[in-house]
Amino acid sequence: MEKNYLGIDCGSVGVKFALMNEKEEVVKTNYLRNSGLFETIKIGLENILEDKPNVVGVGTTGSGRSFCSALIGADFVKTEILAHTIGTL
Repeated sequence: MEKNYLGIDCGSVGVKFALMNEKEEVVKTNYLRNSGLFETIKIGLENILEDKPNVVGVGTTGSGRSFCSALIGADFVKTEILAHTIGTL
């Protein structure tokens, strides 16, 4: 079964989800306006995980990263500044 990694950018306006495979290919994405972190994350996870992918790692970033991490048990928690820096390399 293919290994997948989930990234969640938990911002004040929107929450973005990205599922990538081990070849670093984007498998699925989802963007939701933030209408309350708990409910928005719940809906986003239901959508991004509907095909039951084998998720072996989860990372969070954004202003709500700590809450999101505590809610879902993320493996990595990074600031959005670090995420932007790594993304430009």
